[in-house]
Amino acid sequence: MPPDLASIDGVRAQIEAAASRWGVGEIDPLALVTSELVTNAIVHAGTESVITCRLLAPDEVELAVTDHGAGTPRMGDPDVDDTGGRGLRIVDALSTTWGVRHLAPDETTVWARVNVAPAPPDRRP
Repeated sequence: MPPDLASIDGVRAQIEAAASRWGVGEIDPLALVTSELVTNAIVHAGTESVITCRLLAPDEVELAVTDHGAGTPRMGDPDVDDTGGRGLRIVDALSTTWGVRHLAPDETTVWARVNVAPAPPDRRP
């Protein structure tokens, strides 16, 4: 994915489509985590990113965003009037667990696992 905020909608749509194919019913939390992690990669690393999404269990999806930034993402502590700094707090609230891996000096992966509810039988693919 290019480091362009305009690409977030396309990434989110791809994740939503995959989740739908897997029979996930409620995709809003997964879509929001996707938006936050991708936005953070664009804003803070400013490099191309690779996004992966895996169904770990019928009720759990793992999303990972890998960029070429060298820093370690940390949760912000924004003031009430700040317009940013809440991304990882949102990820923390919506995921069962999340973390950061450094695979190389200039490669950072931020991942999150999100519980998902299966779609009702009449809405499954």
